[in-house]
Amino acid sequence: MNKNIIYAISLSGLMMTACMDSFNEPNPNAPTFEDQIENLKSTQSLLTTVYNAMFNHNVLSIEEMTICSDMGYPGYGRSGNPTNETLAAYYNHTYTKSFSGVSNKWSALYTGIFRANQTIEALDLLAEKGQVKNEEWITQMAQARFFRGLFHFYLHSIFNNGEVIIFDAVPKNEQDYHKSLSSADEVQKFFRDDLKYAYENLPASYGNKSEKVTKGTAATILGTSYLYSEDFEKAIVYFNDVINNKEYGYELVDDMNLMFTSAGEFNKESIFEINYQLGVHPEMSSFDENAPTNRLGYTSGSQSFTLPCWITHLYQTEKMNPNDERNRIHYIDENGEEKDSLRSISLRASAMIAVVQDDNTPYYLNPYTSVKVPVGAKSAVGYYRKYSNWDIIDDEKNLPDGERKSGKNVIVNRLADVYLMYAECMLRKENPDVEEALKYMNLIRDRWALELLGTPGQNPSFSPMKAYDGKLYNAESLFKQLQDVDRPLEMSAEGNALRFIDLRRWGIAKQRYTELSKEVYHLEPRNVPESTKPRYKVWLKYGPSPEGELYPELQDYILAAQNYDETRNGYWPIPLLEEQNNPNLYLSLIHI
Repeated sequence: MNKNIIYAISLSGLMMTACMDSFNEPNPNAPTFEDQIENLKSTQSLLTTVYNAMFNHNVLSIEEMTICSDMGYPGYGRSGNPTNETLAAYYNHTYTKSFSGVSNKWSALYTGIFRANQTIEALDLLAEKGQVKNEEWITQMAQARFFRGLFHFYLHSIFNNGEVIIFDAVPKNEQDYHKSLSSADEVQKFFRDDLKYAYENLPASYGNKSEKVTKGTAATILGTSYLYSEDFEKAIVYFNDVINNKEYGYELVDDMNLMFTSAGEFNKESIFEINYQLGVHPEMSSFDENAPTNRLGYTSGSQSFTLPCWITHLYQTEKMNPNDERNRIHYIDENGEEKDSLRSISLRASAMIAVVQDDNTPYYLNPYTSVKVPVGAKSAVGYYRKYSNWDIIDDEKNLPDGERKSGKNVIVNRLADVYLMYAECMLRKENPDVEEALKYMNLIRDRWALELLGTPGQNPSFSPMKAYDGKLYNAESLFKQLQDVDRPLEMSAEGNALRFIDLRRWGIAKQRYTELSKEVYHLEPRNVPESTKPRYKVWLKYGPSPEGELYPELQDYILAAQNYDETRNGYWPIPLLEEQNNPNLYLSLIHI
């Protein structure tokens, strides 16, 4: 598939959401599924629909899952009263199983599973008809099983303590849809079997930029699954493969023009990304989850999906390496003398977020972010830049197909995440290796021209002339640094609920919300002449407002700290609609 592939319709036309009555009224003249599966072109069309299942925003639920962690704020109303009631419920952890976001994610993942099973059964049918299981057949089967495993892995990671429904075949009748829950261990074994098949049979690459999943993609997901179950030694095996296998061609990107930009799609750091497209089915609504466009550019800049105070402040205050030329801004002063100064914020911060004090980074075709960021006392303290089209247009409203129709790809997995997960394994395994963990954490920091962690003596892989924070880390303190700083700043609002899952598996979610609820920030007005009421161009500052000043104070996560309960909020619940419509599920749940 590539940018020119048009959304393909499933050959059978069956969907998980199809009306059950249709099973009782078959059309005797309609061609059967078996009739339509003629060759590998037929199965490739089905496989295309599996990839297209990723277009559905609910597969990742980036807005909801970010706000459901400690990385997102739901828009206007900074005084503890967000105006978007639905998103506020995720933020305050008062959401329930009746929420549409919960049922939408569940449905989106099972739709992907349905399509994958359809492809698997079609390939098996070809084999039964005498089709030789050649390289193309095996590659298609490996891709289909990868996605079936991936979607079950996502379900296992998000819902009901991992106890979800396994679908290993296309339902043939109404009863087939009504399956019981499987144990978390059974689900885990099932999706790992699929992912291992994919790992053993997918190619290392396709010879050019491609959105197709590879052996490296499967290794990444397998490693992640073992990390999540705290089997660090097995996770290390797969992460080592991703990091060191030259056939994959993965590298950290150090050209900042290729990070989270349209020009950087499918760059060497990308392991798996969703290939959104412009100009394909422009007639489809931006809220049609089959549409090949995304709306994250609009929502991440519209104050429905913004930054909380703590991570904004961390981004703003990241310490840069003053000796790295990338951090030096050269200019001519009013006397005509050549001067230089440090960037206003780090390269990483500038790539990830948009804040008012960034005077060094273009934003929506303006040379300075500061001019274009409308932050105010009652609104956002910062925006996620990484999903916007700031590099190609002057406003999201001016996208060719409409303001909520972006063709910008969304990266699901990238090498920096693997580095950080590998570092975590190094710190949490039976015999920790602090030096190895430091190496991979600092490789990421160095590509952003940040101050490195530790001392030169702890970092033999780096020049002693680099800037270091001078701290002598052990396994415990470096893991704390990874939890609170390096992983959230590098992977903010990315992947499948990374931060939500991290907080749960580390057992620190309640602690985080409690700590963050006690932190006080204030907004300091800048460049607002003759104004007595802070409005625009405000800087976020840590600590209470100076006494006697009109600087608004902000506190986040007050209700989250009160409401969060690990047993209730550590996983999302089984959707109410699923409970009501699945008799086997209903009967199993009422006995729990």
